[in-house]
Amino acid sequence: MIESLAIISIILLLSGIAITNRLSGQKKYDVLQVSKKFASDLRQAQNMAISGKKQGTVASAGYGLYVVSPEQYKIFYNKTIDASDSSKRYDEVMGNSVDIETIRLPLNVSLSPTGITIFFVSPDPTTYINGLNFGLQDFILASDGINRKITVYSSGLINAD
Repeated sequence: MIESLAIISIILLLSGIAITNRLSGQKKYDVLQVSKKFASDLRQAQNMAISGKKQGTVASAGYGLYVVSPEQYKIFYNKTIDASDSSKRYDEVMGNSVDIETIRLPLNVSLSPTGITIFFVSPDPTTYINGLNFGLQDFILASDGINRKITVYSSGLINAD
């Protein structure tokens, strides 16, 4: 009977370790998948700007990605653009920005920082980070201590670590 209890204890211990490793592996997988999707969506907006893609009959002034909150971001286009920094940002209040898609992240993954606009203007595409054409922006996708970084440079390079 003691041997049976010892065997059952060992089986329970190994099962607990396997379940813990499975949950940790799932979080790593979720963060990796979301970071790939985020980088892909940035590149999609960049490619739409390069190609001069129209939205129906409307020729867009550029395409971008806006981080709404830690749980979601939007792909959008702007109808007009001028010399001001504000015309190269996400602006639904003035009606210049039109949402193409809203992406919601899985419950256990968060995105930071928020309120950031990455905008690509045709035909180069020139890259604007919060309306400015210089510098870089790091984005962090995280889940319980598991992090992935995506960096967008004003040169147009999108680097996913």
